[in-house]
Amino acid sequence: MTTTVHHGVSWLASACARPSVALSGWASGGLAEVPIGPLFDVVRVIESVAQPVLERLRAAGAPVGPVLMCEPRSTWEFLVEPQSLDQVGPLLGAIAVTAGPRALLRCPRPGAVRPINGRSWLVWPAATGALTHGADLVAELRPQGDRP
Repeated sequence: MTTTVHHGVSWLASACARPSVALSGWASGGLAEVPIGPLFDVVRVIESVAQPVLERLRAAGAPVGPVLMCEPRSTWEFLVEPQSLDQVGPLLGAIAVTAGPRALLRCPRPGAVRPINGRSWLVWPAATGALTHGADLVAELRPQGDRP
C-alpha cells in the first residue's frame, strides 16, 4: 500500500518547535498540537455562520486558506495571516485566536480524509502556506450593516 504525503504536512509541522512531534502524532493517526502565531492565527466561527462566509469569500474570489471543522464545538477554524487580526472589533459568531502560550490548533494531518476526534479539514493546508486574508474574513464577519 502506498501512502501519499500531502505537501501541506511539512508547512504545518514547521510551526512547531519540534516538527517531528507533530509528524509522529499524524503518523499514528492522531491529532497534533500546532502552535498558533508563528505561521498563522485562527478565527473560530460557529458553523451556521461559517458556511455562508466561506461561500461569500469564494464567490468574491478572495484567497481561502486552510479551514478546519471542529464538530465537538460546532465551529470552523479559518487559518489567517499572522497578526492580521490586531484590533479586530466585534465579529458575528466568531472569536480570534492569536499567539500565546496555550494557543494551539489541534488538527489531523493535512490530507486526512476522515475526521479524527471530530476534527477534519474542509480546506487542506497547501505547501505554499497560502492563508485566508484576515481583512477579507473579518469583513464577512462584521454585522451586515457594517460590511463594505
